[in-house]
Amino acid sequence: MVRYVYIVSPEDVVNWLGALAIIQVILIMPPLTYIYEQVLGRSVTDKEERRLAPIMRRILDKTGSKITPRVMVLDSYDPNMAAFNKNTLIVNKVCLKTFNDDELAGILCHELGHLQYRHSGNLLVHYINDMFVKVFITVVRVVYQVLSELAGQSWLLSIFVWPLIAGIFIFLVAPVWLAAFIMNVAAAAVSRQGEYQADDYANSHGFGPGLISALTKLEHFEKEPENWWEKVKDTHPPMAHRIDRLETT
Repeated sequence: MVRYVYIVSPEDVVNWLGALAIIQVILIMPPLTYIYEQVLGRSVTDKEERRLAPIMRRILDKTGSKITPRVMVLDSYDPNMAAFNKNTLIVNKVCLKTFNDDELAGILCHELGHLQYRHSGNLLVHYINDMFVKVFITVVRVVYQVLSELAGQSWLLSIFVWPLIAGIFIFLVAPVWLAAFIMNVAAAAVSRQGEYQADDYANSHGFGPGLISALTKLEHFEKEPENWWEKVKDTHPPMAHRIDRLETT
């Protein structure tokens, strides 16, 4: 029987990545919540409250959810809504203008499903690692450019600099990039499943038709992934798949 000896076991790697994800949520969630609630988002106006309050009462009555959502408005024309933190629902202004009441109810119930299943932490991990990968790659390029120019000044410097560059890439860049890449891809995959789960939540409580209608409108704004990396790190399944799944369940 062949036995494999691991210097670092796969279980250790999973545990380390999981711990890192938890730390990210703990450290980033409070300031990000503050930014959303104090800087980006705003409380609903009286007019918006008169429209949204009956919709939310209808949703809470049908779902029996124990969560008391705090609805905030984002003055953005990005046609999307979001669930954030433990009880915050973000409604973009364009959705208030574009969706009818049944469509708003469908989307809001979908977002309530995210709160119910506590999906916001996973999505936050994805965005943190996506941002980290971009920043990290930029920094690495700058460091490489500086060191390679230094190595080009003389053959004596190159003897020391090129091994230094190789060591940095092997022992720092590669492990850090790989860890962030794995966490990013894993969080995106979990997020896509979370979208289906939130769709099922809304559909199971009678808000499927409104959700289908809202997703059909949002489908016109959907952008096709440009390459394989965009597909892998996409946090949402294609609208067409979600609509088809809702229509057949």
